[in-house]
Amino acid sequence: MTPDPSIRQARIDRDYDELVRLISSSIDEAVDPMSHLVELAWSQLQSSSVSWLGFYHLDEQTGHRQMLLGPHMDRPACSPIGMNGACGRALEDQRTILIEDMAQIDPDQVIPCDPRDRSEIVIPCKSPEGLLCVLDLDSHEASAFSLQDDLGLRDCLVAAGFCLLEPSKT
Repeated sequence: MTPDPSIRQARIDRDYDELVRLISSSIDEAVDPMSHLVELAWSQLQSSSVSWLGFYHLDEQTGHRQMLLGPHMDRPACSPIGMNGACGRALEDQRTILIEDMAQIDPDQVIPCDPRDRSEIVIPCKSPEGLLCVLDLDSHEASAFSLQDDLGLRDCLVAAGFCLLEPSKT
């Protein structure tokens, strides 16, 4: 997938190569890929200003009108959530959503589960089981995520067996 050129360069350097190696060397068919990725990513990223990390997936019972919380670290989060926030937009548009400063965004475009969160990155994907979902990371710091994070997290998703979603070419 071609990275979104509007996503700026890194402010915080995170070692995604090591995380991809950890995921690749420990993935097993008996392991839930979502939980496995969340646990490994949290262990590597929590010290780099990531305040929350987890998955949301489409709620098939409602005809895809809302998303449900999946595996996450390390505190509770909102569930279910509507499709109007960053997670829903990322999935509907099939592209990464990066919010540099939630204080500068229209409140109708975000679903703040923690009022301390200042920035967010959301990457749409499909789980190995076929669930349409997003990987969502939050930070209490503004501008905590970048193009480096988008690319590194995509590599992590692929290493764990997820398919990346691409915007339609029509």
